[in-house]
Amino acid sequence: MITVQLNDGVRKGTVEFSGEDVFEPCEMTVTGDISLQAIQDLFWHATLGADGAAQGIYELTGNVCSPAQVLKVMRLFSIDVTGIPSDWSDEMDSAMQDAEQRFIDGDVS
Repeated sequence: MITVQLNDGVRKGTVEFSGEDVFEPCEMTVTGDISLQAIQDLFWHATLGADGAAQGIYELTGNVCSPAQVLKVMRLFSIDVTGIPSDWSDEMDSAMQDAEQRFIDGDVS
């Protein structure tokens, strides 16, 4: 179990992920002032502009999602997240650098 703290400047909460791998979907439990519904709404807003159907970019099914996707959405909406394990941060940074390099190399359309 990995627990991170969220703070959007008004509300505070925690998200506990049942998994240990940042890229593998797992169940999450949300407590505090920030609800699971609020997180689902952020996912909906993040994907709405992509294809008009609020699907396809960030996958969240009920309370199951990869921690990396949750953390990306929090970053997108400038929600402060603390308590991220250093190995998760390193893996996410590496994946982002790989994606950027593929884009530069023209491997991504």
